[in-house]
Amino acid sequence: MKKIIILLAVFLIGTASVFAAPYEVIVSWGYISPFYCQSELSNEYEFKITLEIYDVVNDVQVTLTSNTENWDETETTFSAAQTGVEDWCDEATKTPNLRVTVLVEMVLISNPNNAYCDEYSTVYKTCGQFSSGAVTFNLQFN
Repeated sequence: MKKIIILLAVFLIGTASVFAAPYEVIVSWGYISPFYCQSELSNEYEFKITLEIYDVVNDVQVTLTSNTENWDETETTFSAAQTGVEDWCDEATKTPNLRVTVLVEMVLISNPNNAYCDEYSTVYKTCGQFSSGAVTFNLQFN
């Protein structure tokens, strides 16, 4: 049964990226047993997802933006307009190497500056990789 669930998850992630638009960043998250973070999750919390894209070759911050999702969500999408990558790739003087970092924080709505749980990940992408489909992240909270 466990193998079927894993295969289904891989298939769904693969099909999601097929239908994803170029220059988007899709961030999803889940929970690893024993679900420390999930055990506290209630409607008093929300998720703050921060996206930073930095061009290490041209030494330019392309974007720093965030989305907020309800406590019962497990995914967010940063649109092409939010990432700014397409425009930057057209105007950069040297071929960009983009460092893409996402941070997902579980925060109390009443105190959003103090994260209860957080996870982050960083990847490096080229303009060509961004133009061929969305960049995806799948983070796991402990």
